[in-house]
Amino acid sequence: MGGGRHFFVPQKIAGSMRKDNLDLLTLARKRGYQTLETAAELSQITDGRVLGLFQMDALNHAAEEATLAEMTQKSLEILAQNKKGFFLMAEGSQIDWGGHENNIDYAVRELLAFDEAVKAGLDFAMKDGHTLVVVTADHETGGLAINGGNYDGKSLEIAWTTTHHTGTPVPVFAFGPHSLSFTGVHDNTDIPKIFAELWNISEFPKQIITDPQLSRETGR
Repeated sequence: MGGGRHFFVPQKIAGSMRKDNLDLLTLARKRGYQTLETAAELSQITDGRVLGLFQMDALNHAAEEATLAEMTQKSLEILAQNKKGFFLMAEGSQIDWGGHENNIDYAVRELLAFDEAVKAGLDFAMKDGHTLVVVTADHETGGLAINGGNYDGKSLEIAWTTTHHTGTPVPVFAFGPHSLSFTGVHDNTDIPKIFAELWNISEFPKQIITDPQLSRETGR
């Protein structure tokens, strides 16, 4: 679920980003997916495979869109029906865009939308009792600093150091079973390794090093 419908419609459709006339929405429906374009349509879904594309391009908080929290909540409702369990990734991707633009209003708006999605995940986990929720980021963007102001936020003094990604450490929050596995300081590449261990996936990651001087199979 998300935006980006222009990658799924044939190039003859206005706004398409495809270089061919493949109609991936039609192909998805033939494979059993329910294709959605509005929040109202999402609210009617109760199970099955879902492909929700709520904007031709990026999501922009239009009235007809499903919010990130609504997408998260509906995904949890559907995935929870799988007795084998599930993995769900929900991303507040435009927090990064706000950082690149050094636009504090944009960044805060997207962070609040993501916060509502996190709430949906935590509400589910507290009720379910068997779900691990992990919240983190791949990097910081913009080097935002708060230099002063009041606690009410009405007179914040902010500054940016860049329009690019930074090396500032990002937090990792975890709630639920095995949440203590995420305690401490980690390289970001350690996060999937922790998940792999919890899921009993052995020899992860497994890769082939192609450097002639180091040509060998390695498990890390």
